[in-house]
Amino acid sequence: MDIQSKTPAKSGDEFIIAVKRETREHAPSNWIETIRATPGVRILGEGRTERPAIERRIRIEASATGIAEVRRQFADFCHIEAPVMHDFSSATAPTTAG
Repeated sequence: MDIQSKTPAKSGDEFIIAVKRETREHAPSNWIETIRATPGVRILGEGRTERPAIERRIRIEASATGIAEVRRQFADFCHIEAPVMHDFSSATAPTTAG
């Protein structure tokens, strides 16, 4: 599901949020703290904390109402996407041609 999706989030869905490069100049420097304070949202991780907040990505878990509020406040200057999940459980080992 991406930011444009009209499908409501399920309770506890995970999302990756990052400030768009082209909007960094106008994004509030406290965007992570604002998201942290949003009801129904829990920050699961912050990447590269040595970097300024405006350059970081965060991983959140959010209820349907929580992600709706995050989208309302941050969609104009943040990418908000579901994380890419890889399922390797059905992968087979490579075979060698003989």
